[in-house]
Amino acid sequence: MFGLLSLMAASAFWLAVLKESSEGNDRLYHPPGPIFVDWAGECFYVVFAAAMSIAPGMLLGKFAPSLPGWAGPTAVAIGALGLFPVFLLSQLENGSPMEFFSPKLAGTLLKRPGQWLLFYAETVLVVGGSAATIVGLLLLSPNTLPALVLIAAGASFLYFRLLGRLAWWLAESLPLPEETGEETDEAASG
Repeated sequence: MFGLLSLMAASAFWLAVLKESSEGNDRLYHPPGPIFVDWAGECFYVVFAAAMSIAPGMLLGKFAPSLPGWAGPTAVAIGALGLFPVFLLSQLENGSPMEFFSPKLAGTLLKRPGQWLLFYAETVLVVGGSAATIVGLLLLSPNTLPALVLIAAGASFLYFRLLGRLAWWLAESLPLPEETGEETDEAASG
């Protein structure tokens, strides 16, 4: 129960950081409210995006037993790092945790590959650096659990901050529908 509540709280704060960063804010102006039931909706976004991002690697490990033992975990890690941001931003773009694909967001992978590659490079540095620090501390002393938790929490918030900045950068760099000659929903209905 404690783990579920912790995940719900973390998801609410992660998405709050992501949303504020995607609006260009340097601070958290609208933190999650104190009612933990409201956090469940935020948790669905994170959990579903994580599950969908590791699924290809899990399937590879399950249905390709002739591969070496390291191939499955490597595919899971690559899927988690590579697909999670695409799925999560697509869900937020679509406004539903069940909609994992956004054509507009997928188009940014081709239109703005430099921004995506920079984000992925920063992600590898954050995840790799924090993982190396955690392993190093564990090798030094197994009594460093509080420090490990703080490092993991800090790295997770930094990751969602970077993901929010990527979303902000993509939104700022892409032309508005009016500039490209496309009609917006409001213009078409009005």
